[in-house]
Parts: sequence; C-alpha cells; structure tokens
Amino acid sequence: MNSLSRKKFKKRSKIKKYLLLILILIIGVVWAEEKRYKAKIEMIFSSIKEKEKIEKTNLKNLFIICKKDGLSLLFINKYTDNIEINGLSGIGNIKYNAPIRVMKNKKFGFYDRKGKLIIPIEYEKASDFIDGIAVVKKGSYGVIDEFGKEILPNKYDNIFLGINRKVILEKDGKYYLSDLKKGEEIEVNYIYQLDDKKVIFEKNGFLGVMDFLGKILIPNEYEEMSRYIDKTFIGKKNGKYSVYSLENNKKLTKNYDYIEQLNKNVYIAGTNEKGKYAFLSANFSTEEIYENILKLDGTFLKEICVYAGLKEDSVDILEEDKGIITQISKEEFKSKMIK
Repeated sequence: MNSLSRKKFKKRSKIKKYLLLILILIIGVVWAEEKRYKAKIEMIFSSIKEKEKIEKTNLKNLFIICKKDGLSLLFINKYTDNIEINGLSGIGNIKYNAPIRVMKNKKFGFYDRKGKLIIPIEYEKASDFIDGIAVVKKGSYGVIDEFGKEILPNKYDNIFLGINRKVILEKDGKYYLSDLKKGEEIEVNYIYQLDDKKVIFEKNGFLGVMDFLGKILIPNEYEEMSRYIDKTFIGKKNGKYSVYSLENNKKLTKNYDYIEQLNKNVYIAGTNEKGKYAFLSANFSTEEIYENILKLDGTFLKEICVYAGLKEDSVDILEEDKGIITQISKEEFKSKMIK
C-alpha cells in the first residue's frame, strides 16, 4: 500500500469513527429522553393514584381516571402539555393505531392518541374503528374514515361492520352486502352481529350463521341460537337444545330441555325429567348429577377455568382447562370459599 492509499484509508477510518461516535451520542440522547419520559409518566400516575382511581390502557401515555362526575382521559405527552378530557360517560376500545371513541352528554366523537379532538362529539351512536372506518349515527347510520370524512352517507337503518372494510347494510327492511362501492342484496329477514367476522341471520323463520361475504357458515336450520359463539354454540331444533360445532355444524351433545352458557365453550345443561345439571365443555363433560354448578372465577385455587359442581353431600371441583375433577366435602368447600 503506497503513502497516498494509506492517507485515504486513515481518512476513511476517521470519518467512520466520527460517524460511529455521532450515532452513539444520538442513541444515548434518545435513550435518556425516553427514560425521562417514562419517569414523568410514572410520577404523574403515582401521584394521581394516591387520590383517585386511575387505570392504565394499551397506550403508555394514556390513562383513564374515574371521578365522581364521570370518566376522564389523561394524555401525558412527551414534548407538549398534558391534556385531560373530563366529563366523559363512556370510552371505547383503546388501540395503538386507531382514534379513541368517547361519549359525552349522550353524544359520540373521537380523539387521537395525543388528546386532540379529530372528529366532533356530535353523533348519536358510533362504533370503534375497524380497518380505518367506523359506523356512526346522525339521524340514520353512515360510515366515516379516521379523519371524519364520509364514506357512506347517513341514510341507512343499520350498518354492521366487519373486517377488511366489509359491511352489511340495512335499508327499508332489506339487507345488502357491500364493499363500500356497491351493494348486493341478500334475501334474509333479520341479522344479528356476533363479531367483526360473522353474523346470525334469519330466513324463513330459522337461524344460521354467515360471514361478511355472504358465505353460509351454518345453514339456517335452528329455531334458536346462542348470541355468543366461539368454536361451539347452542342450537335449538324440534324444541330441544344441543351444543354444536361452528367448524362443521356437528352435534356434540345429546338433547336437553335447557342449556346455559357459563364461559367460552363451557355450558351447563339439564332435562326436566332428571331435574339436575350436567357440565359440558371442550375438555370433558359429565352426566346430570349436580344440584347446581358455579363458576368460581379464581375465588380459590387461583384458577380461571374452575367450576364447582354441587352435589347433595359433596362438591366436585371441575378444572375445565386441565380436564380434572377433584371431589371435596361441602365443609371443605365452604371453608375455602370463606378464605
């Protein structure tokens, strides 16, 4: 390597060192700034917690304060003044990348994640945003985007909002599948939205399930259906109730005179003839042997999916998630409940 090449090499090495040093300094400043911001948030949160009930949200800088005159949203901003929105009677789901729905004086509007009102509080009803759109009601129902721009005019009797900007429109007793550009009429008598992927529909007096593309997931062959459906659902046929699979519409249990849903895919059921309850779940089921079945919600054993099947002289602890049944005496059960 000649002297000229060595000089160029040294110069490039110095430049790289300077650039690396600048990068380290920038990272250090950013880290220190973030650390100060976290400390500021924690200090404000702790000071409020001593006086009022305050709850954390999915956004690190946003808190809900429960006051005597209603709810408040507190935005702790890094570079600008903190913002507190008072007098709210309702707050929607708080997501990282969507406007925040609020209710005040029986009207709905939206704030951004820094506390700026971006959509006026003027709607009679409003949904949370899904895929950048929300259903709002002002006289009739319409659809807006995250800037408040009208996507569908307020002229519909109802609008059901699904994922990927799919909606079902109701107008003058008729229903339409829509991609927000055009509507295709579907011949059903009634629709009830289950979630952002599927709805219960009624046709010819019987109920079924379809998605927002109009695909039939469960044929309309039920007299009644449960309104909370995960992998299974309660269906009534010929006056009798059973649990069915959402995946293939397969009947999973025998017929009962009544079924009640306790939790996701967990039920109690019985017949008039026996007058007792059976426990039904994805992991195990029992015969009709219980006088009552209670959901314990972690009252003891510190488990979420724990139930108590009460018999005449004993209690079965039903650990649904583990598929375990443990029998204890009524006295032991009472003592654990007291603790």
